Amino acid sequence: MPELIDSFEQTRRDRDALAAALRDVWCVERVFESAANFLLVRLKNGVDAEALCRKILKDHSIYLKNVSSKFPDGKSYLRLAVRSSVDNANLLKALDRLGGAG
Repeated sequence: MPELIDSFEQTRRDRDALAAALRDVWCVERVFESAANFLLVRLKNGVDAEALCRKILKDHSIYLKNVSSKFPDGKSYLRLAVRSSVDNANLLKALDRLGGAG
C-alpha cells in the first residue's frame, strides 16, 4: 500500500509542476485546477486546437485531446494527461518549439 500512496503523491507533484509550467506556454490562456491525473487547458484566442493537436502528433508523436466541442463558448480547449516528468517535459518542449516557429 505505501507504493500506491507514493504513486499518487508523485502524480500530484507531476500534475502541479506541469500546470505551473503550462501557465507560461505561449498558447495557453488558462490552466484549470485539477485533482485528477489530467489538466484542462483553455487556449488563447486565435489558437486552433485541432491544428495544434495534429502538428504536435505529427512532429512529436504526442497525442493531445481536443475537447473544444464540449464547451459552448467557442474557445479552444485541450485535455492533457499527466504523465511522467520526462513525458511532461517533452510536451512542454514540443509546445515551445511550435511557438517559436509560429
